[in-house]
Amino acid sequence: MSCKEKSTPQTNAAEVPQALSDKDTGIEYSLKKGRYDLLEMLYDELLQKDANLKNIEDEITKVKSSKFDSLNKFQGFNGKNEAYFSAAKFQADQITDSVLKKRVQQLITEKQAAYETKIAGHLVLVDTIDVKDKKISDLHRLLKITKTLPLIEQYQNKLPSTKAIESYIKNQERVIQLQNGAIK
Repeated sequence: MSCKEKSTPQTNAAEVPQALSDKDTGIEYSLKKGRYDLLEMLYDELLQKDANLKNIEDEITKVKSSKFDSLNKFQGFNGKNEAYFSAAKFQADQITDSVLKKRVQQLITEKQAAYETKIAGHLVLVDTIDVKDKKISDLHRLLKITKTLPLIEQYQNKLPSTKAIESYIKNQERVIQLQNGAIK
């Protein structure tokens, strides 16, 4: 296989994914539970057969689960600072001497601005994480779609015959003629 060839699991013509088979596949159960996502069902089947795809899925799960650990320390630190400034502003608003009140409010505003300047780099990194999280989610959805599209296209090649539909239409026409004959 060349580097440019895509690694997609090959299913032989007789092998129909369980999610697309006419057998009971749990679709009825899924419908009863209110969740039926054929794309997800097909993708889950691919995960069981494709080690590379399973590895990618594991990496996605790992990176998502490590986000909390990565941000926890800064978020706790920032949360305490925000709580402090909120409490300081509340306390400052309680001061009755207008000159003193204005002076302390100005001091709080200056110190909060200095703090925000100090953490600006951290906030840029947090924003970067958010952007990359969205990119990972978008690519994950794209991966699922591009990996399952060949399966549904293969399934579409097994289009059922029109005989049963045509037979039903003939029965409808027969009943219509019987009704018309009885009306005359």
